[in-house]
Amino acid sequence: MPQFPAEYFHVIFADPPYFLSNGGFSCSGGKKVSVNKGDWDKISSLEEKHEFNRRWLRLTKRIYVAKKQSAAKFVLQIFYARHGKHFMGAKK
Repeated sequence: MPQFPAEYFHVIFADPPYFLSNGGFSCSGGKKVSVNKGDWDKISSLEEKHEFNRRWLRLTKRIYVAKKQSAAKFVLQIFYARHGKHFMGAKK
């Protein structure tokens, strides 16, 4: 995102990594499957995960075109599965 100039996009849709690659398993189609997606989906600590999310959220705010006449200064659609809501500060 740093390569884009400020106020470049009118819409931002984000699908950030879930960081689930921790050696665990899940069930898909009745079969046991690994949740490991690769190194890009690994993180060493909860604080590192929070810092990752803070960093990309700051970058999206910089490149979003805020409508001067609108009361909403910044709108961002984030696609996060139910397990990600806790890291984004959502309530149950």
